Amino acid sequence: MSEAAEIVPFLSDARAEVRQMAAEGVAGYTATPEGTSALVALGAPLYTALVGLLARAAESGCGAAAAAAAATAVNLSQQPAERLKLIDTDGTLGAVAAACIGIDDPAELAEYASMLLSNLTQLTRGVELLLAAKPVGALPKLLPRLAAAPKAGESGSRLAHLALVLTNVAQHTKARAVLLRAFGAGDVGAKLLASLCANNLASTDETRRLGISRFLRNLCFAASPGEEEAAARDALLVPSVLNTLIAGLAARLAVSHGQYSEEDIKGFAEAVTSAVSSEMLSGKAAAVAAARSDNEAEAERVPQEADIETRLVLNEALLMLSAVKEARAAMRALGIYAILREAHLAEPDDSDLGVKVRLANEELVERFYLSTEAVGTAEQAKAAQEAEESRVEDVTDELEGTKVTEEVDD
Repeated sequence: MSEAAEIVPFLSDARAEVRQMAAEGVAGYTATPEGTSALVALGAPLYTALVGLLARAAESGCGAAAAAAAATAVNLSQQPAERLKLIDTDGTLGAVAAACIGIDDPAELAEYASMLLSNLTQLTRGVELLLAAKPVGALPKLLPRLAAAPKAGESGSRLAHLALVLTNVAQHTKARAVLLRAFGAGDVGAKLLASLCANNLASTDETRRLGISRFLRNLCFAASPGEEEAAARDALLVPSVLNTLIAGLAARLAVSHGQYSEEDIKGFAEAVTSAVSSEMLSGKAAAVAAARSDNEAEAERVPQEADIETRLVLNEALLMLSAVKEARAAMRALGIYAILREAHLAEPDDSDLGVKVRLANEELVERFYLSTEAVGTAEQAKAAQEAEESRVEDVTDELEGTKVTEEVDD
């Protein structure tokens, strides 16, 4: 019997302090390839014991052992074969989800558990078992957990991997429907979605920002045609869900020093103005910048979201939503065109990602704002297109004269 094998029985010892020491000892083995191989060789008995520790995480004095067990499982689950073994161990998904949802002592437990859950939900079977996990409804409970996490600070960062869990899960039709129904549960659901967007799209943690952006984009697959998406699409099209989602996505694309007319500002719905800082949409910042003509940098449009990959995901999410007429109508009613116009002008055209963002922006605007559906006849649509191009050219000429010919595409 190997030294690692000798430790395993102590993971189920009656004494909490012994279980903790054993769990920490096992976790230490994953620090080296040799140690990891020794643990892998133990197979099912080890995984059953680790899951047993996670299942007892909420018991008094059991949190530290559960955290060590989660850390071990995270490292082992890097290997596809071991990930499958963990998934197939009875009770794994429920125990890991419970540790993510409501246990804060020790602080690292939720962090390791969310990392483990993100690994396990990379596989369809992991998602299916999470949907069926006891207690029933574990998946929707991840939403308020992440929504309540602060934008900045260590405590918020510890839950960053929950955004990756949601991203993985939302790739599956049934899970999309479950999550969207949670957001559609009256005022509580709408507030939950608004908080999830506000606290994560603006988080200082890049993993959370990109993760939640991808999660929201995956939810937008529900806008696709087809019977398989019917349940999720019905949940998506609940007005409170649709409006909050569009406002949250568009708000994150807002830029500083945007040139908004009085008509633009009047057209912003309350859901948009509450999601974007009043100064950013008021036009005051732009007016001050434009007045300082001796300092062109003051007038430069700067995207609120600094990461260009995240901006691409946000644009893709809105573009996917525009597949349904209800979403296109909501975009017009919310008045998001002006935000997209200014965002388009801020995107670089000298990089592949920048070009992709601009193209997604242009296609989105064409669908919901300049199409015949939006303005009437084909002749009216053409006239609207020409009017907006002229308007954008005027704005660009005022602030960025040398770039007018490059940035009148929108």
